[in-house]
Amino acid sequence: MHATALAMKLAGTVTDAAAIRANLDKAMKQLPAAANPNSLDGVDERGGSLADTRVAVIEGGKVKERALREFK
Repeated sequence: MHATALAMKLAGTVTDAAAIRANLDKAMKQLPAAANPNSLDGVDERGGSLADTRVAVIEGGKVKERALREFK
């Protein structure tokens, strides 16, 4: 299940955006690993999604794997 769909279920509405948004953090934390390929961890204090998505970067001429969270 997608985080937004789960937030709608938790909020008990598909039309009240404020209620859905208020449940998004809880929904992200309940996602099963199979439905969470970007490792969504929740929502920060400003409403941004917290994720530990893995990306490739070039460091010292070599490709390395890093988490997006490292690039604040």
